[in-house]
Amino acid sequence: MKTTVCFRETDERCDVYNCDSTLSTGSLSSSFSFRPRGSLARALYHKQKHDEYLSSFDKNEWYHCQLLKLPASLASSFVQLGPDNDTIEFLEQSEKKSDWILTQIWHSIVKAVLGFFMPQTSING
Repeated sequence: MKTTVCFRETDERCDVYNCDSTLSTGSLSSSFSFRPRGSLARALYHKQKHDEYLSSFDKNEWYHCQLLKLPASLASSFVQLGPDNDTIEFLEQSEKKSDWILTQIWHSIVKAVLGFFMPQTSING
């Protein structure tokens, strides 16, 4: 499944897993021109770029509803909500934990070993 991110300022689109392949023009392309050669370096580079994008992304957009696309009866009763404190705390903790490279490597190794004995859903918990 391909996840696409739209940069509102330039109306450019970026495949979340491969920004270099789709960004070619505009002000953001210069920041994506460097391409690391090694797969680990490339993965870390893409993670850094995506983290930068997500840190500046307005997460209230996730709660935005386009009322014009709803029937009038639903649009009139719609109540705009936003993220609660627990959600914000969860997102902040997830962002911090995503930088724990050694923990992620450990989980990958353990998952590979347990994969011989257990199904993926059991390994994930």
